[in-house]
Amino acid sequence: MVTIDEAVVVSSLRAPELDWRSTGANHTRWGIASASTRAMVASKAVSLAKRLGLGFSSQDWVVDQRDEPFFLEANPNGQWLFLNPDSVSTITSSILSSVSRRMEAAQ
Repeated sequence: MVTIDEAVVVSSLRAPELDWRSTGANHTRWGIASASTRAMVASKAVSLAKRLGLGFSSQDWVVDQRDEPFFLEANPNGQWLFLNPDSVSTITSSILSSVSRRMEAAQ
């Protein structure tokens, strides 16, 4: 999950291994999370980023079999280019918008 100010992009990965990086096939299993998962975790992720003072964050969450979300970590410089192309495009646009707003506010 990536947060940029108020924007959030929630991706999903269903991998059989605990460490998804251990198998090459998992690198192509990224998708856009379901609407219910996005609704469940997006506001929590934005709220967490705000509390941590992060304009950008790459967060890892796990949703268990009962649809209970669990926060794992937040990275203020996290990677996201490995996500699906639609997510990458949305994140890129959101970062550009955020930087533009900040530059205008600073003038």
